[in-house]
Amino acid sequence: MVGAHMGITVAASLAFTIVYQVHQQAWIGLVVCAAVAIAATISLHLMCKQYNVPTLYGVPLFPYVPALSVAVNAFLLGQLQKPAYERFGIWTGFITLFYIFYSMPATSYREDRSALPGKAVVDSQQQLAEQESVVPPSKRQLTEQDSTQPQALP
Repeated sequence: MVGAHMGITVAASLAFTIVYQVHQQAWIGLVVCAAVAIAATISLHLMCKQYNVPTLYGVPLFPYVPALSVAVNAFLLGQLQKPAYERFGIWTGFITLFYIFYSMPATSYREDRSALPGKAVVDSQQQLAEQESVVPPSKRQLTEQDSTQPQALP
């Protein structure tokens, strides 16, 4: 239900941008698109209850401020010309390649516990302690039986 309300808000925001780009004098179309976006936001607020209300920090005037942000960003993106989208595509491709060839290998290197010398020592000590504390069931039974019987003096 939330997705439908947000979908209507986004669609109305995009329609507002398209109407503005095509006919800047068509104020009736702009008013209708804005009214649909506002109505979808109000219905989101009234029909979809927020289950997790933040106690320490939350968005003021939720969901109105986020919906306004979506509308403003859609409008601003609609004002960009083709060269801006080309630069955005090139930059996005560069950052994606950087992530794939540098960040992912660096992350997997850090996740390897043997790559961190201080952590490797702590981990090996923990492994030794775990190995010493683990006693196979057959030996555990013998140990329990031996402890209940009196020991003979030499």
